[in-house]
Amino acid sequence: MNMVPRMQSSIFEAGSIAVNIEVYSDFTAEYSGGVYSKGRRATRLFGAHPLACIGWGKSAGTNYWLVANSWSKHWGEDGYARIRSGTNEVGIESEFVYPVPEVPELACKNRCKHAGELTRSCQCKCTGPWSGPECQTCALTCANGGMLDSTSCKCRCRPGYFGEACDEYLLFQWKGMYKHTMWAAATISWKINDFFPGARLERVADSNGPVFPAQTKAMSTSQGKIDIWTHTQTFAPGYPRAWFYRAKLPNGPSCSVSPCGFRELKLSTAFFDGVQRCLKGGNKPQADAKNICAGAFCDEALTGDGRYYKGCQHKTRSGRECQRWNSQSPHKHTRTKVNYPSRGLGNHNFCRNPDGEPTIWCYTTDPSKRWEFCDVKD
Repeated sequence: MNMVPRMQSSIFEAGSIAVNIEVYSDFTAEYSGGVYSKGRRATRLFGAHPLACIGWGKSAGTNYWLVANSWSKHWGEDGYARIRSGTNEVGIESEFVYPVPEVPELACKNRCKHAGELTRSCQCKCTGPWSGPECQTCALTCANGGMLDSTSCKCRCRPGYFGEACDEYLLFQWKGMYKHTMWAAATISWKINDFFPGARLERVADSNGPVFPAQTKAMSTSQGKIDIWTHTQTFAPGYPRAWFYRAKLPNGPSCSVSPCGFRELKLSTAFFDGVQRCLKGGNKPQADAKNICAGAFCDEALTGDGRYYKGCQHKTRSGRECQRWNSQSPHKHTRTKVNYPSRGLGNHNFCRNPDGEPTIWCYTTDPSKRWEFCDVKD
């Protein structure tokens, strides 16, 4: 019996149907997209597996079923797959089931926004971060300094942070150099929501280069950190003089022992400036970090009068270059780190507001103009 027309009409009527397939090795670890059909070398059968079949289509002349899998959004095509139809590929057309919903006796007058669903009592059941009687209110709060776009109800995360609410992170942060040596210390920290056993941190020679096996570290918990020591002059010959790390995260609870694949997250690349003998790159370090290059980490956020501004703007509103705060030329002044501690002054020429002006400012390198206000960098 040709099951294709019956499955298509059932999907049209019910929205989705439940199917079972036979899972082979090339569907677990190797599938990353396209229309799937079992390969000749895929001889290892792992068993049956349920899927939600939600649609059908055609790609490059090949008919397919569109299915949703339960192996997280990091597998396949963002958690979905396309399986060839019409040939009972891996048993997908052998049988199917679907629920029959109960329809309210009276039609609901209200409507739900942002993919919300009406219940039998005509109340909206909201999805994701939306709330309110019609799912019209964004209830999302962005963590770790993320910025909320209330129109799309999405967070814009700072470098190293990710997730719907910027509550996940994967950070490489310099701590400083050991005095009178070329050794440096750093911390790698993480918080991963979709975390499964078998995760690990790997140092690689470049973004896609070979792995340093001796520097591979296990990630045994969903949140943690690892302190590392590294020599600033030791690198793989022929590769960039930088630190590249990545996290290899299993897609499911058993993926470390059976091949259902890993997702890969790259950390921000870190560097050593051999001329200035300072550290840069990675993610913004803690306030007590040592030997960090001036201007290596800029935070252009400006609140109030800018007294806590830590950005890297070094030009005034008129375009004049700023004078270094530890310099007395061309303008002598008393706004020094000694006189204004904890105001971000020092061996740099970035705009600051140490003394309660309306906004950030600096002395200029123009002898004819003593000082001017600044705007933050774009």
